Amino acid sequence: MKIRIGYLVPEFPSTNHACFWREAYALRRAGAHVELFSTRPPEPGSCRHLFGEEARRQTTYLNRVRPGTVAWLLFRPVGLLRAMAYLTGLGESSIQERLRCLPLIPAAAELGRKAKEQGLSQVHIHSCDKAAHLGALAHRLCGLRYSLTLHDDLPVNGKDHVSKTDAAVWVSAAARSLREQLLEHTSLRPDQVPVTAMGVDTESFASRKKIASSSGPVQIVTVARLIPENGHHDALIALDRLAKTGALFHYTIAGDGPERQALEARVQELGLQNAVTFTGNLGEDAVHRLFDRADVFLLTRQGMGDAAPVAVMEAMSRGLPVVCSLVGGMRDVIDHRNNGFLTPQCDPEAVAETLAGLIDDPVLRKRIGASARRTAKTRFDLRLTARRFLGQFNLPEVILPQPEAETCALAA
Repeated sequence: MKIRIGYLVPEFPSTNHACFWREAYALRRAGAHVELFSTRPPEPGSCRHLFGEEARRQTTYLNRVRPGTVAWLLFRPVGLLRAMAYLTGLGESSIQERLRCLPLIPAAAELGRKAKEQGLSQVHIHSCDKAAHLGALAHRLCGLRYSLTLHDDLPVNGKDHVSKTDAAVWVSAAARSLREQLLEHTSLRPDQVPVTAMGVDTESFASRKKIASSSGPVQIVTVARLIPENGHHDALIALDRLAKTGALFHYTIAGDGPERQALEARVQELGLQNAVTFTGNLGEDAVHRLFDRADVFLLTRQGMGDAAPVAVMEAMSRGLPVVCSLVGGMRDVIDHRNNGFLTPQCDPEAVAETLAGLIDDPVLRKRIGASARRTAKTRFDLRLTARRFLGQFNLPEVILPQPEAETCALAA
């Protein structure tokens, strides 16, 4: 018997959603029937990946309520009352915030109706923010089973986490630190909070040819949105210190966002315009080509946010030594000085010192990169994580097939 599940990602697909598309594909390859859902389509042009149009075609958008859903909802007065009681009971939210949640009821009805029509055993929501309310509301409307994943620190996921998670079958955490937050701030039992990282397609990186570094500048790359939380200013300060020592490097920043103008001005101010390149948002193939030419991956995040950035795991999968600030669940991903390097947040001096060691020592880069690659293959391979994910559904009548050895392609 094939597992039939729903898979909901807010505003899918966007540029940072390649990991979800890959996971949905891997779940299908592992034997599941997967229906894709999203809260609403992203802005035009926000997905640079080749799979964007196909992902849109496969996705049911819950802001587009189908004819008949309102009638379906009205024929469930008890469920509607329960949904209204859920919103009324959001004790951490203001009256205005609860009123703004009212449009979620028809969206939740659309989710519940579609799930029932498709015979889905459960809908998994990759969010503990506002989208989590959809699962809670659909459960109260029609008894829909739902689960959630917490990808970043709980405080950045809004309010009323007890209400969002109270009826969830389970809530997976992307890192152990997030699991601790869920256990502390919700009523979930320990057995309801597995730790499950997103997977990366390690085989696709293995099949690519690494472009050997020459005697020229060491190529340092960052793939991250240009927002304050990603700490690009700290990276530039660190690189300015390196440049003043005569270190040879080139720094490529892939991504876009509201900080771009300020960062470009900072590059000019520091006189790094010949050593820094901004690419804007890149599709998945372009990111792979960037990694093919890279020697070091750098991410200087700060504050709260993404517990285990997929870009870090992808860089490790490519065999790149990673220098990352200590945020979220990075201790789960990087074993300091073994398969990468962890630096304190907001510490450009520590970043500069670590990068200097890597720039000066190609043997160290090779050793750390090889260890990173082994870690990615044994812990973050998409085929393994997909099977672990399916195992959480706790449906004993389903026998999961063994993962196939072939490379995972991004196709329907």
